[in-house]
Amino acid sequence: MGFFWGLLSAVGYGSADLLARFSSRQIGAIYTLYYMQFVGLIGLGGYLLLSGELARTWTQTRPGDWLLAVGVGVINITGALALYQALRIGKASVVSPIVSSYSALIVPIALLAGERLAPLALLGLIVVIIGVILSSQERERESVSTDSAGAPRRLLAPGIGWALLSALCFTVAFSLYGFVVIPVLGGLVPVWISRVTCVILLTIVFTIRRRGFHPPPNGRVWVAVLALGALDTIGFVAFTIGSSGDQVALVSVLSSLFAAVTVLLARLFLDERMRPIQWAGVAAIFIGLIAVSLPAT
Repeated sequence: MGFFWGLLSAVGYGSADLLARFSSRQIGAIYTLYYMQFVGLIGLGGYLLLSGELARTWTQTRPGDWLLAVGVGVINITGALALYQALRIGKASVVSPIVSSYSALIVPIALLAGERLAPLALLGLIVVIIGVILSSQERERESVSTDSAGAPRRLLAPGIGWALLSALCFTVAFSLYGFVVIPVLGGLVPVWISRVTCVILLTIVFTIRRRGFHPPPNGRVWVAVLALGALDTIGFVAFTIGSSGDQVALVSVLSSLFAAVTVLLARLFLDERMRPIQWAGVAAIFIGLIAVSLPAT
């Protein structure tokens, strides 16, 4: 089932990124993050309360487990905010593959933690990681400009720094979720804790800085934010459920395919054209997926 949950996570995250690009450019990264969190908080919170899972988890765990989940949630929120900022100023077809490189670090962490993969599956994961790297290549070389002294200086593509910060945060957060938090709290409660933490923190920030709670300006942005919240929550829940089955490496790599989803959607809806090397990356991703999905012999 890890294969299914990993792919579902990729579809949810990849579709959400495209909407995040639109919303972040309309109302900013921090408001996009703030409002979309309410969708998961309300929807998932309602389910946890009605099913009794929230109460059961609280009685069967220690307060320290919840505090740890809050701390990991802060790291995850930082990664999400950096991602939305990168999407606001950069191209989705470049930013998303870079962010998805977190899987390249989680796989060796998972192997060191004792996970075992069949040789063909491990080879497939390596091919997928190579595909993610190739699909992140910029479609044009960045031009070299000169500074005031006439010396050449090379500029990074917009949003690259934020994308790298996001990838680092997701590496730490998803590793802690998979190996520490989820085995204790399960697959759903940590997602809800992350949503609650984000809303509380941003509310405090807005209050201290005296920034108003400006709602989305029109119906299109409202629809984008609501859909973004739903898709991101689906991606997050799928990741946590899949990781609860001792398949953190597999689910992490498959969820990182959200980059390919975003690249393809950006090509279809935003006309962000892809270089041949990016298409080669997408092809490598699908080849790797086939290898991962084949039964071990």
